[in-house]
Amino acid sequence: DEIRKYLYDNRFDDGDDVAVKIIRIFANASINPEAGTEMAICPNLVETILRILDINESDSRLDLLISTVSTLNNLSFYPIFSHHCVYDKLIPKFSFHDNIQLATESMRVLGNLSRKTEIRNRFATDGYLERLLISIPSKNKEYDYSTYGVMVNMMVDAAHRPIFRQGNGFQKSLEILEEGIKEEDFVLCTLVCQALWNYSIDLESCYVNADEITDLNDILSIVLYQRQQDDLPETVIDTDDFEDLYSISQGLLIRYNKIVSSLSGESSSNHEDE
Repeated sequence: DEIRKYLYDNRFDDGDDVAVKIIRIFANASINPEAGTEMAICPNLVETILRILDINESDSRLDLLISTVSTLNNLSFYPIFSHHCVYDKLIPKFSFHDNIQLATESMRVLGNLSRKTEIRNRFATDGYLERLLISIPSKNKEYDYSTYGVMVNMMVDAAHRPIFRQGNGFQKSLEILEEGIKEEDFVLCTLVCQALWNYSIDLESCYVNADEITDLNDILSIVLYQRQQDDLPETVIDTDDFEDLYSISQGLLIRYNKIVSSLSGESSSNHEDE
């Protein structure tokens, strides 16, 4: 209670190292499932942590803000957390912040929050999905990881897929995928593939053309060829990250090639009708 009172009453003068240290203790403690669950259901604690987000921003306070958002990231993993309160305080202010570390931590929180349908709907309705698509690819890999964690969740809902399409999301995903394979960034590539997998769950809401699927084939065929020909160092092929990418690449190509067949069938049918 004394710690909470200190955080709640403090005005957080520039360079308040004590507050930063306290918040980092909370962040570390919340990693433990038992402690994290107890913290997440404590409304006074959550309210106190959220209050810190109201401080005026300055360079000397960035450490405090980043540590606070990092704590919220850990706490938002637990399903009993106050999702809407965190969304209101965090997403509008920090998700597209000029400080890339703060923006990245905020996106990580959103990755947890967006497991809930109502949060995904709010994010899309508030216009943030369009902003997210504009922000990628970024020059920061960690930010791209966190944004695609959100994108994987957003593509679960058919209502959000047209926004992805209109924001050039498919083409941007191909660009990130191609670059990621060149750099052997298999974790990011797998996230991108997961987003494209969810995007294509329903044919009725999967807006894609044959040329884009050809490009996807060309990019992912590199992964399949390298695996089949053992055309990669054993240290790469034997990693779980590469195997995850290889597995989803196979499934993704099968699914999208079925979409091509469906598009071809519709085209043939239309010609016959004429």
